[in-house]
Amino acid sequence: HPPVYSNGQINDANTNGNNPGVEGIKLNTLSLGQIADVLQSATSLDISHDDITVAVTEILKHLTSNPQSALHQCRSCRDISRILLALQRLRVGTGIFDDTVGGSDISSTGDVSRDGSSEDMADNNAVHNSGGLEKRCVQLLGEKFLDIVRWHHERQSKFACDAKTLAIILRAGVMMFQGNSTATVAMLNAATILILDQTGKVEDDEDWASSSFLSSCNEFEVSNYLFAFALAKRFDEEVFTSLTDQMAEDY
Repeated sequence: HPPVYSNGQINDANTNGNNPGVEGIKLNTLSLGQIADVLQSATSLDISHDDITVAVTEILKHLTSNPQSALHQCRSCRDISRILLALQRLRVGTGIFDDTVGGSDISSTGDVSRDGSSEDMADNNAVHNSGGLEKRCVQLLGEKFLDIVRWHHERQSKFACDAKTLAIILRAGVMMFQGNSTATVAMLNAATILILDQTGKVEDDEDWASSSFLSSCNEFEVSNYLFAFALAKRFDEEVFTSLTDQMAEDY
């Protein structure tokens, strides 16, 4: 598999006369959507953990440390959701990529399925509460998502994302970092804004009309929102009332 290079590694390689050329991927040239493509390909092709660890670690470091990275330029909630889902399937949240940064051997925390099933929720509380690379990356993705949601909300424009995208972001986030974790605070704040928003614009025939975000959600999406807030141990009476009322309407 071709290596993935950060900007510093590219410079080092060029200085040493070892130019990676087309075989290397310079992360600074990729958009967030393209990075999502790389990560999703790794999960779809079922590449072994040993083969993908270095590349994923470089991507995490790039997204968290480079102020010019694609994350800071991103305006797409869907790209954020794709990256979070891929990171969850790659077992981010178990600490395996934090181990590589620290230079220690990669240790398995047990069998974790790639489809994000309940096996992902094994006892990793100690890792979840640490401030490692994995947590920082998920936190920054959530903060960017919150920035986009606030931008649309303040302008009372169309909603920043659709119901399915929000469900993916929340479920992936809380499956990686459960409980009261700083990694998921921003994405839950963004979800709160959307869930309580009654002023977003939706296309109505040939015109635009104001509508609530929840009016576009089905019962599966609403149940995912409830699941995410519960798993994050975050209780907001107004949010829970809005979600349960919507569930009652759906039935």
